Amino acid sequence: MLSLLLFLLYFLFSIGDCIWAEKRSHLRAGRLQPEDLTALKRRIYTRRFRLLKFFLMPLLLGFYLSSSLLGWPLEAAFLPRSSLVSVIFALIFGWGGDTLLELSPALFPFGLFSFLLGHIFYVTAFLTPRTGAISVLSFPTFSRAVFPLILLLILVVYGVLMVRCLLFLPETKKLRVPLMLYLVMLIVLLLSAGLYLNAGRNLGGLLCFLGAALFVISDSILAFHLFTDRPDSGVMETYTSAQLLLVLGLLLP
Repeated sequence: MLSLLLFLLYFLFSIGDCIWAEKRSHLRAGRLQPEDLTALKRRIYTRRFRLLKFFLMPLLLGFYLSSSLLGWPLEAAFLPRSSLVSVIFALIFGWGGDTLLELSPALFPFGLFSFLLGHIFYVTAFLTPRTGAISVLSFPTFSRAVFPLILLLILVVYGVLMVRCLLFLPETKKLRVPLMLYLVMLIVLLLSAGLYLNAGRNLGGLLCFLGAALFVISDSILAFHLFTDRPDSGVMETYTSAQLLLVLGLLLP
């Protein structure tokens, strides 16, 4: 029951944080004026409400540990994983990135580095041999052989577009090296998740691939918001979903 409680708390906190983020996005874009909010909403959508974000990764880490070690209502489907340590550090560094990015814009490079380390640990988890994995997805032999090549081509195109659209802007001049490293790490994350799915043909692999794809989408939206002043609507929805899907994918056989 502890796992279920932590799962529900993460879900509720995620919804609350996403609502706050969307309201802030509308305020910044001028689609919603502060006087349009009621007195109650004005009190709710303050920086204090943003504290929800600091609890997200600890709650998800608690859910992962309790599910791995203690079991939960779907205990028959969830098996202890040899990737336990990797997932723990991935979530810890994810929490570090959340915290640093929220505390101050000046800490952006450190938050970026923290997320990069988290991605490295997720990739490590994908590369860790799994026991008890069950193939539940049927891939034709041809598609299994071609899928990694198609995914790689898509990621190369994505990388080129991101470099052309962002890395040569004046706003990114001082951050080009760390941004380039992070972009490469994002590509490696999604590629390794795709290979993980392709090799295992299981539900866990599918969830990990979807989670990695959402992570790429979330970070892309955030990057365009930070450096081109485009709206950041959708960042938290895709981010919280990505982290949850990655954790569930690495729990499922």
